Amino acid sequence: MAIDDPLDAAEQQVAAEVRASSPLARYIPAIAVLSGFIPSGMFGMDFVTNGLKSAGLYVSKLQADRRQCLMGTLAEELRRIRAKLEQLDEAHQRFCREEWGPLVIDGIQKAEQTISQDRIRRIAAILGHALEAGPAKPAATAEEMMRIAMLLSVDDVLILRTLHDGQIATYNPHQGRVSREEVNDFWQLTNPANRSYGEPEHKTLQQFPAGKLHGICAKLQSLGLVAQVERNTFKLGPDVVPYGILSNAVEFVEYIRSTF
Repeated sequence: MAIDDPLDAAEQQVAAEVRASSPLARYIPAIAVLSGFIPSGMFGMDFVTNGLKSAGLYVSKLQADRRQCLMGTLAEELRRIRAKLEQLDEAHQRFCREEWGPLVIDGIQKAEQTISQDRIRRIAAILGHALEAGPAKPAATAEEMMRIAMLLSVDDVLILRTLHDGQIATYNPHQGRVSREEVNDFWQLTNPANRSYGEPEHKTLQQFPAGKLHGICAKLQSLGLVAQVERNTFKLGPDVVPYGILSNAVEFVEYIRSTF
């Protein structure tokens, strides 16, 4: 299988859908409402005099730039796994034809909805990993990983990766979590007051105020990536809230690993 085949097929399908019915049309009236409030030239065009046409062109340019960012990053992902793409079995090729193409379209639609290039690159990484894994991992899993990627900021991902890297050695894949005591042990090492020597082992977490760190962990918990465990008062002070990684966190980090 040539390296460009999966991506070319997906791009052709997207182009056909755009020609058939542009998704930009429904946004134009809403953006045009702003024309009476935005100073002329603020966005490099005159919303007041050009009205609907300018609003539509502006939205189209934003979305085109985001699509280009996604497809460019995805092309790099395909180059990374080129050797594997040359030797796909029949089941894997069927996955490419029937399931990966729709995933790319979903990724493009998500990319169009975010201003963050970091999120767009993570979506591309997820699509690349999904193609590499093929039928070994359901397309629905990649779809869920892209949904999560849309919701996480750079700081969110940094903290999630720190929790993952610090706890993966004690992660139990059969239970899909880390035990309570091992989670407490991890968080004990984040506080220099709990250690008798040196610097805290997990310096990344020390960069964040306690309130922000807890807020991000609570957000990660709401997405099913981590879970708060009972605090061991012999190991942790009252201001420390211990969180442990779950199976979705392990899966997500694996899908976006190429972005690290």
